[in-house]
Amino acid sequence: MNNEVIFKECSTCGQKWATSDSFIMDRNIEYLGHQEFLDEGHSGYFLFNHINNDCRTTIAIPVESFHYLYKGEKYIEDKHGSKECPKYCFQFGCDRVCDNECSCRWIQEVIHIIKEIQQDIRSI
Repeated sequence: MNNEVIFKECSTCGQKWATSDSFIMDRNIEYLGHQEFLDEGHSGYFLFNHINNDCRTTIAIPVESFHYLYKGEKYIEDKHGSKECPKYCFQFGCDRVCDNECSCRWIQEVIHIIKEIQQDIRSI
């Protein structure tokens, strides 16, 4: 019996990542954008490209898998789609953070964190 615990496995080449941290810190993983599904009861997916040798697979990971990265204030009210919402969550690849105290705000903050981690890794 195989008790190996993995966070994600590439469906094309079979590469495995043990944790979400090892996944986003991999130089061969590139953040693409957020595909939102807020109306379907969850926060959507972060999409990444696996750019290792001949592998060019796009990998979708539930946004909630990276919630632990957010250390900011947690807002309860959902202003998503309201009159004051700038609709950044609807724009694929948008990394702007709105000023609303919205329950979805953490997603845009996590996008910034992931991008900063990946930029730091690539600058080494």
